[in-house]
Amino acid sequence: MKIDRLTHADTRNEIICDAFLLTGIETFAQLVAVHDDHARRFPGQSLLFSLDDFGQAAYTCSHAIMTHDLDDTDGHDLSLVDPAAFEDGEHLGYLSTPSEFFIRRDNFIAKSANAGFEDACARGLRLDDEELDEILGVNAAPELVLDDRIVMWVVPVSKQPLALCAFPNGYFSADLNPFENYALAVRLQERYGYALFGIGASWIGFRRHAPLDRQAALALADDIGRLYHLEGRGESAAKIMDILEHRDWLFLRYTE
Repeated sequence: MKIDRLTHADTRNEIICDAFLLTGIETFAQLVAVHDDHARRFPGQSLLFSLDDFGQAAYTCSHAIMTHDLDDTDGHDLSLVDPAAFEDGEHLGYLSTPSEFFIRRDNFIAKSANAGFEDACARGLRLDDEELDEILGVNAAPELVLDDRIVMWVVPVSKQPLALCAFPNGYFSADLNPFENYALAVRLQERYGYALFGIGASWIGFRRHAPLDRQAALALADDIGRLYHLEGRGESAAKIMDILEHRDWLFLRYTE
């Protein structure tokens, strides 16, 4: 396993907060150990990992940023922004330095204000039997959604769901958008104690300190059923319950 500073050559996107490139990760347990070690090193900040298909996720991230004007500088005080973000006294028109992170954060907060879990459910995600089996398989072996390149962002926010602003994803119309992913992360943290862990081109992942008890697992299984429109499929709910009662992580698809 190797951990290096992320460079511009490693990603399609500008680097506006501390970020590291991880290579040689072979197991989910290794990634969890990296998370726990760096969480101690960076108290008061939030870690976010890329998951599946980093190249595609970086591509859709850049489009999500542009589509939702997340790097729009209008209305923001730029007086303390690094001079490197300007050319001939004019802002470059995109965010390129850590000093500008507050712009992305504040834009993301403003645009997430009206997004809730019901909006995520209304997006219309559905699972056929094969797709449900894929979710079960990934939760049995999370290594299945880890790329051979993983980026770890150290995001200067204290609320874990807000770490998504460092790598906002959800671009295509049939997928959860960045703000619906945020609403999902808030729901899972506030109601069930799951902390956002990572996001990729298709998957979003969470961790908690221990598996859920049965009552909480029933409630979350119902929420997942609503997200994927599994109402009336009791066998599917039972399979999801098995994940929640026996794993301290949860990986969900946010794409069609």
